[in-house]
Amino acid sequence: GRQNIEIIHDGVIKHIPLVFNRDIIKLMLREPTEEELATLGVVWILPAMMVHTPQSIRRSRSVLNNYHIQQHGSQSESNVSREEVLVQSLNTPPYIRVGNGHDKSGTNWKELLGFPNEEVLEKTLGSTTQFCVEPVEMERREIPRQHRKKRLLLLHPRRIPGCVDTDTFFSSVKSIRGYKCVQLFVHVKSDYLFVRCMQRESHSHGAYQDFIREIGAPQMVITDNSQTQTGKQWEATSRKIMTKQRRFAPYNQNQNKAERRIQDAKHKTMLVMYHAHAPLEFWCYALIHVIDCLNYTAKKALGWRTSYEILNGETPDISALRFSFWQRVEYFDPSARFPDSQWKEGHFLGIAWHSGDQFTFKIWTHHDNVKDGRELIRNIVRPCRRITNPVESPVDQENLLVDRDNYSMFKFQHLVPSRKRQRNNKQVFTYKLQDVREIDPDEDADSSDNNNVEESQHNDIDTIVPT
Repeated sequence: GRQNIEIIHDGVIKHIPLVFNRDIIKLMLREPTEEELATLGVVWILPAMMVHTPQSIRRSRSVLNNYHIQQHGSQSESNVSREEVLVQSLNTPPYIRVGNGHDKSGTNWKELLGFPNEEVLEKTLGSTTQFCVEPVEMERREIPRQHRKKRLLLLHPRRIPGCVDTDTFFSSVKSIRGYKCVQLFVHVKSDYLFVRCMQRESHSHGAYQDFIREIGAPQMVITDNSQTQTGKQWEATSRKIMTKQRRFAPYNQNQNKAERRIQDAKHKTMLVMYHAHAPLEFWCYALIHVIDCLNYTAKKALGWRTSYEILNGETPDISALRFSFWQRVEYFDPSARFPDSQWKEGHFLGIAWHSGDQFTFKIWTHHDNVKDGRELIRNIVRPCRRITNPVESPVDQENLLVDRDNYSMFKFQHLVPSRKRQRNNKQVFTYKLQDVREIDPDEDADSSDNNNVEESQHNDIDTIVPT
């Protein structure tokens, strides 16, 4: 019952009694009055801190290891006087040594960080975390063994600020890859979207794990009240990554930010597939392509910044968005044998983010029956430069001439009469190639009505020669 704290004030050692209640030692404290604050002086028991933060207060506990808490009549084992020890303790900054429950000597962060100055050290400790300052399992074992699980799981995934809303929606058409539903995640702060196509709703937990692995672990994830998204698997994954899990109120879909993003994704996907004349079975590829476009599109609500930039902090590059969905392209096939061409035709499906560089794409091989094709990953792709025969094309020749701008790499030319002369009482015409845009429709009609042209030459008048 004689425990106390010794402090030095004006060269005089004073004792502050401590109360022992057979369990812990307590220091009786109370809030000072206004009169005491105005008249009495301040004696720092702990070192003065400029900025009080939870981390600085937590680190200041290690400074207590340097204070003397002793009984009356006991002698110090050190040759240094008590006054010198107390003065040194009071002048010790709270951020020099950080102690923990197992390592009594503390952690010398200044030495571990390469001896920075005190200002840099303080700012570094204030802007970083130390979740594992205590010894890990391998440090506490006398007989070592190989660990099988990851240590400190909450630091392995990337941490993203804010909350994430998620929901599941279904498709009335089974995709070419057998998908029937989609799990959509939206990061509320940046409006960044992430989707995973699934064969059934019970696979939503795998989509949640893919989001954590590829995008990051949010501070909070909010779902609806479905059994799959509130089950034990979701709860166990959220516990591992230290993420809060909340639910929306039943029958209040307006609280879920993912509901509106699902409508936008459906609308954009149908619009892209309509303009591309793509089969409905390829909606899974079109949806992923649309999500990529939305993440790389500037938005007014974000100050005309992209969702990718708000989430990752860097300006995105859209050079990889070189083709539209289901566009006819040619890809390089190194396995082609002579004399077959190494350029094969196909349809563009999207960017292969997990293969090669950003100019690696997903291609669907071209077949008479679309379902007989297959997906390929190719990094040498160019717009299709082949032109189909106008006779075999489903559109008539007039519409083909109108759409000639779609083939910017070619010129459509026509045989037109350029010279007329007399030979053996017969009129003979000389023909030349002329661009389609320069043809006069009236002149072309008059020249086609000429009955004195030889039959072989007459058959060449209405042909279109691509060069």
